[in-house]
Amino acid sequence: MIHINELRIGNLFDFYDEIKPVIALDSYHDRIAYGLNEDSGYFWCYLDEAFPIPLTDRWMIKFGKRKKNDISDNYILKLGLEIVKGEEGWEMLLGKDEIIVATIQYVHQLQNLYFALMGEELKLVHKV
Repeated sequence: MIHINELRIGNLFDFYDEIKPVIALDSYHDRIAYGLNEDSGYFWCYLDEAFPIPLTDRWMIKFGKRKKNDISDNYILKLGLEIVKGEEGWEMLLGKDEIIVATIQYVHQLQNLYFALMGEELKLVHKV
């Protein structure tokens, strides 16, 4: 389960094996809006129905990220910012010294951290 304070508009989550974007949050009722409904406004799900999406190589490709080179497992997120699969999850590395900024496990965490560091959304390049 995802906690509502971890989510931002635009984050992706798993809802019954379908990938959905967050379009609104209702912390009072612990629910997430993931689509528009002409009759009642939004399609909602409760937090206990929403699950984080594990970050994988496949997701890195969906975000249009490529490996640093043929022998490296590092993905380039932006100049000076890379991510690599570590023992505890994915490690975000900063600068030429590759300082570990954070260790993350899920797509929404990558989206949030990327936005916090870069000031822009991490966009999907390939369909989900």
